[in-house]
Amino acid sequence: MKTSRKTLRTQAYELLLPATSRKHAPWFVIPSDHKDFRNVAISRILVDVMKDLKLKYPKPTMDPSKIEL
Repeated sequence: MKTSRKTLRTQAYELLLPATSRKHAPWFVIPSDHKDFRNVAISRILVDVMKDLKLKYPKPTMDPSKIEL
């Protein structure tokens, strides 16, 4: 029985992704055949990553109350 190209690709992905995905640089498999789902999945990943960064506004280097208008 001959193995199809699709099966070979799937097997390659199943070996490659876990072997090369790291905590600091993970792989994500996003289905692209449904644009709405794709966009939601990518947005969710971006929101989660940005929340994990725990970004904060920098403290001002000057006192805005001292500005004369």
